[in-house]
Amino acid sequence: GEASSPKLRPTAQCAPAGGGQSRADVVVGTHSSLALATAYDKAFEPFARVSVPNKRAYAAYHGLSLFILGPGALACDRPASWSKILAARTALDAGHEWVLWTDSDVVFTNMN
Repeated sequence: GEASSPKLRPTAQCAPAGGGQSRADVVVGTHSSLALATAYDKAFEPFARVSVPNKRAYAAYHGLSLFILGPGALACDRPASWSKILAARTALDAGHEWVLWTDSDVVFTNMN
């Protein structure tokens, strides 16, 4: 069968196409070279309600900056999964050398 094109989100649920500034929710940490990043769309909001506070606690404990791209910050011109690149690039563009990506359904069980 033919491959179907990916479904794109309505423009009201995502950031402008063309590489404009993302509307990431950023928590600035004290560790300048390391950052944590995550993103989620409307379908993963139930997971994000649990995982984002967990990621905030982990980032605060370790002094990491945290970059969160929610539904309004995702790129419209590609599938939601490609927003991982946008989230990591946002953190790198902010001056961080390393970015730890975590999917929206991941939580830290050991804060150490």
